[in-house]
Amino acid sequence: MARTKKTFIEYQYQITAHEKGLGFYAYEHHRGRTTGWRSNNHCAEELCETEIKRRQDQRRAQQGLPPVYEFGFNPHRTYGA
Repeated sequence: MARTKKTFIEYQYQITAHEKGLGFYAYEHHRGRTTGWRSNNHCAEELCETEIKRRQDQRRAQQGLPPVYEFGFNPHRTYGA
């Protein structure tokens, strides 16, 4: 019996401005439909991007895959010594 390789299901994220101009939201989409996840209201788009990265790591953990670290940083690895 062949083993299947676990692959990460790709989700798209969209950052939109609040209707009344009070900040920004990030929405999660899968296959053109919203999944129901919406980020907190943030005052800057960069904070929405940070929350999207946290959400992607959470999704990878749910699927049994390791999180992706930026710039090759892994907090569980001991450097030096």
